[in-house]
Amino acid sequence: MSNSFICLIGNLVREPKLTQSQNGNAVCRFDIAVNRPSREVEVPPSFYNVTCFSELAQNVYETVHQGTRVIVSGNIEVKDVNKEDGGKVRFVNVLADAVGVELRFNLADVKQGIQRADPGNERDYQFSEEPF
Repeated sequence: MSNSFICLIGNLVREPKLTQSQNGNAVCRFDIAVNRPSREVEVPPSFYNVTCFSELAQNVYETVHQGTRVIVSGNIEVKDVNKEDGGKVRFVNVLADAVGVELRFNLADVKQGIQRADPGNERDYQFSEEPF
């Protein structure tokens, strides 16, 4: 297993999925396709699995949808797993520290200073007067 910082810009391949960890924290998983522009040859997109936790997981789940262009930064985690037939499979996952909507192709309605009154209720917000 190796960990390295990575920053990616790509589009969500499908709707994000929100689950809970064993200790009750929110976990959001989604996949992005990253295009690598090349003028000489057509390069297929690279696909990355992204996982985020807690408040970030809730906010991503409620904000982005399939096709949304996002910026993801975090640590890349690479795991090699042995298959039953003796071969190996490599899994690449990004453990996100930050996810944002890429504003060159999107508009965003930003709400600062949001705190959840009830972390279990994804629609229960309290807005602070001073976000900083």
